[in-house]
Amino acid sequence: MGDSQREALHFTPREIQLVRDCKQVMSKPFYIEYQNDDERILAFIKLVVGDINYVPPLTDYNINTIPPFFDTAIILGTQMYSMLFLAQKWTMNDFSYNEGGITFTFDRVGSISKVQEKFLELYKEKVQNIKRNQLHALTLGTPRYANQLGTFIRLAIGG
Repeated sequence: MGDSQREALHFTPREIQLVRDCKQVMSKPFYIEYQNDDERILAFIKLVVGDINYVPPLTDYNINTIPPFFDTAIILGTQMYSMLFLAQKWTMNDFSYNEGGITFTFDRVGSISKVQEKFLELYKEKVQNIKRNQLHALTLGTPRYANQLGTFIRLAIGG
């Protein structure tokens, strides 16, 4: 059974789309690591959605209910988690060898950690900005403020 057939059996269309979007932006070494492991990528996406829910204002999204304007943050967070878990795996394989004054170091974890930290910063900032803007959009779009918003827009554009 092929990957697309297996996906169709137990992944929702939204899950399939998010997994594909995450894989599409992965750099080659990470794509190779995760190309046949959609369930792991989906687990990373679930972690990201859980993180998003805990950023104020608190929400109760799941993968299928989270609005598409969170997709960029989901992709960034999934990249961050994929790096974090690969670094965890690689800690067991990296080594340093010293013989007669010559040192050979194989340290993928140190290199990937710097990039992972940048993804973490981008991801956290993106989630906070989306949550902030989502709150304003929800507040201004309510009927209570519709008249004031319309008046403000008319005054702002000189109508």
